[in-house]
Amino acid sequence: MKRKKNKHKFFYIIVFLIIGLNVYTLFFLWTRYNNEKHNEELLEDVEQYINPNDIYEDKYKFMNIDFSRLKQLNADTVSYLVVDGSKISYPVVQTSDNKYYLNHSFDKEENNAGWVFMDYRNSPNFLDKNTIIYGHNRLTGTMFGSLKELLEDSYYHEDTHYIYLYTENKIYVFEVFSVYTIQKETYYLKTSFSTNKEYEKFLTILQSRSKYSFPCTVTNQDKIITLSTCSGNDDRTVVHGKLIY
Repeated sequence: MKRKKNKHKFFYIIVFLIIGLNVYTLFFLWTRYNNEKHNEELLEDVEQYINPNDIYEDKYKFMNIDFSRLKQLNADTVSYLVVDGSKISYPVVQTSDNKYYLNHSFDKEENNAGWVFMDYRNSPNFLDKNTIIYGHNRLTGTMFGSLKELLEDSYYHEDTHYIYLYTENKIYVFEVFSVYTIQKETYYLKTSFSTNKEYEKFLTILQSRSKYSFPCTVTNQDKIITLSTCSGNDDRTVVHGKLIY
């Protein structure tokens, strides 16, 4: 009789655990859905201040962006990022650390989808050798979820490989020179260098990692941009571009 009671007890424990797991999974998916939906609504607000009429200058395609209105939505706004060959088109924010916008959205509400943000060590005026921007790799393709598309053969064979970074006073254009996936590390996240020789070695290593050989040379006199996102638990997808405009 005692053995039979133990069997029933074990059965109820298993059922309870299964129900608990299902409830947790549903809650997780519901939270994830609502976070994504919230960010989509924020982007709709942002798009009101992005002029859909493209401005062409030479071979570059520019947009008009109302930074005064974006800063009213979030005073941490430092730039606006557009990456050709991807879905990336977001205001970039910056605060005093690299943690806050991992789980806060553009309106500063808690949100596990986070937002696109600049490394806190960087100058918002792009005075550093390496300007770093982060974003989550969302399965829906939002934030930096489409950055992996720059590792596709189709992207490599496109005519241009530009990254546009808009600020209140200037538009910066970068040309991609390296794309790769690598295990989590901090080497490529350096923002300053003691000597030109150190920086030159840094650039050489970044180029050698690239999945493709892009027709873009980089020297120690150049400034670069780095886009970084997760790729699995321990890997990172990384894109580097050289300032050309």
